[in-house]
Amino acid sequence: MTGTSGLDGQIRTITIAKGIGIILVVIGHYYPNQCPLYWELIRKFIYGFHMPLFLMLSGYLFSKYHDTQKLNLSFLKKKFTRLIIPFISIAIIAFVIKYFVGQFYTLRHPVSVNSFLSIFITSKGTYFPLLWFLYSLFIIFMIYPIFNLVLRSKYLIFFVSILLLFINWPRYFYLNHVFVSFPFFCFGALFPRQVDFDTLENKKLIYLLLVGIVLLIFTYFFAMPFIEDLLYIKVTKLIIGISGSLTVISLAAILNKGLNLNYFLYFIGFYSMSIYLLHTIFSSSVSIINYQILKTNYFIIPALFGIMIGILLPLLLEIHVLRKYHFTRKFILGLSSTGSISLDTKRYINEA
Repeated sequence: MTGTSGLDGQIRTITIAKGIGIILVVIGHYYPNQCPLYWELIRKFIYGFHMPLFLMLSGYLFSKYHDTQKLNLSFLKKKFTRLIIPFISIAIIAFVIKYFVGQFYTLRHPVSVNSFLSIFITSKGTYFPLLWFLYSLFIIFMIYPIFNLVLRSKYLIFFVSILLLFINWPRYFYLNHVFVSFPFFCFGALFPRQVDFDTLENKKLIYLLLVGIVLLIFTYFFAMPFIEDLLYIKVTKLIIGISGSLTVISLAAILNKGLNLNYFLYFIGFYSMSIYLLHTIFSSSVSIINYQILKTNYFIIPALFGIMIGILLPLLLEIHVLRKYHFTRKFILGLSSTGSISLDTKRYINEA
């Protein structure tokens, strides 16, 4: 693994948090029809905060390293390359793979001409659901500077983003995802001025970690089941997403202070984009082999194997193939730069 000395402490913590987060994403997306009840409960728990975490980290990086006071067209061009081009490429690749596999095996999300066309218009019933994140994040990068220009206060933007949750946004052009995600991004944008996890003592970090865990568990298990009003559900989900994300970031900061596990999580976190885009293609193949070819009823061993290859194969594919060729760098990874892999701060920020 490449050394990390070029990265400041905050970036290391954020990357480790991404590593933890992407492992949770892969676990949450392993969902064969035959999964047991306990796995469904684990998935639902993870789903409460695994994507809010990435949105908060994106807001943090954007606020810390970019000028949020103006709509920077050069920045948006980079984000279009990083997010929308892979959105289109992966949509095409997934369609082709699922079309041919679907001729022989049953898929959870089958494809059709209509589903291919609709994936660019709406999030409803898509054959590759995880692409919503790329589209929504790009829109958020577009609208946040506008909110900042008008409101001129990150606290006020966060408050307005919460109010926007109460609007019943349509699914067209992923607006429902955009405005459900927006508060998490805005909350993360508050961090650079308020919290520096790397200067906090371990005792305070552990305290923050425990508070996050208690708040997460209490809200998820003791409040959420008894709330029926849709508006209160949205607010409760916001609390769950924020408390869960803070828990993961606190854990990442603790790990960044010396535990050997941090190198493994850091490495995975750096390649989290490829893992996010490609993991279901690999992990779902384990389900097909296990249940439809071998016709077994085993779950936990295939699940662990599916999660493992869902993490490792996209990572290895990026290192040994996707980053080596200009075409794959641009159209699958969304990277415009060339050259060897480097984990220095400047390149990391350009690729984050």
